[in-house]
Amino acid sequence: MDPSKSNLIKDLSAEEKLKLKPEIVASSMMINPEPFNEISPTLPELFPNELIPTNICERDILKLSDCLLKSKYDNVKCEQFQLDFYTCKKSRDTLLVSRIKLWEEDFYNKMDIENQEVYLLNLRNKKRDYVQKYEIIEINLDNRMKRIRLLSDLELLDWRIGYLRNLKAAFKDQKMAELI
Repeated sequence: MDPSKSNLIKDLSAEEKLKLKPEIVASSMMINPEPFNEISPTLPELFPNELIPTNICERDILKLSDCLLKSKYDNVKCEQFQLDFYTCKKSRDTLLVSRIKLWEEDFYNKMDIENQEVYLLNLRNKKRDYVQKYEIIEINLDNRMKRIRLLSDLELLDWRIGYLRNLKAAFKDQKMAELI
């Protein structure tokens, strides 16, 4: 049985969904592949604006918008433009996520150990808050994008916490090696 067709996925908690493949979660939540409903990464609070990629997909979104307007929103007629935009957007988001990681690792490394603990605790608390918000949002079509946004934010937070923990562990290992 295809797991994406299972009703069980709709009943999983946000924590459990984080462990699933995104395409299974997406199909279980009936994501409509509309170009303007794609979720981009949420930026960390202190992330510098100059690191945000700009105008990368401008040409592709303009072509897609023009096609959709001319075809009276017939997605089939604009399929190639959608594909071009999705491909560009995916590349842009990959670039953005890599910049977030590089910036955050540097930002985190410049903190003293106490502030690192506070920073990680704040991320864990934010994750807990998002899980709670996700769990109380009613499952229906009106709330679909809210749930997708929160799930996307949860996945990104989980990833960020993971690489910061690894960074912290590597730093501790390095300090232990220096003591020996």
